[in-house]
Amino acid sequence: MDNIKDIYGYVTDRIQKLTAALYRVTDLLSDKEPIKWTLRDKALNLYDDLVSIKNVKDKDSLLDNSLKNFAQIIKSLELVSAGVCVSNLNFEILKREYLFLKNFVEGKKTDIAYDSKMLLDLASSGKISSKSGVDERNGAPQRILSEKSQINQAYSEKNSSYTETVSQEINPRRNQREINPERFA
Repeated sequence: MDNIKDIYGYVTDRIQKLTAALYRVTDLLSDKEPIKWTLRDKALNLYDDLVSIKNVKDKDSLLDNSLKNFAQIIKSLELVSAGVCVSNLNFEILKREYLFLKNFVEGKKTDIAYDSKMLLDLASSGKISSKSGVDERNGAPQRILSEKSQINQAYSEKNSSYTETVSQEINPRRNQREINPERFA
């Protein structure tokens, strides 16, 4: 998912579904419960931030604020799941999904904050000098693009390792075949 439009679309879709799910799950809490309103307020703030990030100039600051909101929501969900009489599973699932989206946004932070269109606009307007990493011959912000490439590569390696581990945990028969291939021949 290297295309910035795909990233925006994915994040927007996920946060919309998560916010709706949080609202449905917090309906189980009493209206007198302050954490219900705190969670909803933080979720709406996060939703507003992530949906509007495409049109904001200072994406880096907004992303930092969003990551703080993610952390607050996750901590609040931990608190609710530890002390409520209603099903903890719903809150655990929400926590896991918010954590997943937080990690995704963190991994794509450089892509989102410094998308290539914005960098090329800055380079062509002369707001970025060659001292800050722009190659004046072609206007490409080489240092930033290089760092972005390194981050994407590290993320891909981490992600493929995780996918392989999950795949093995989900499909134990695959492990049996790998251990004893003659058994199935």
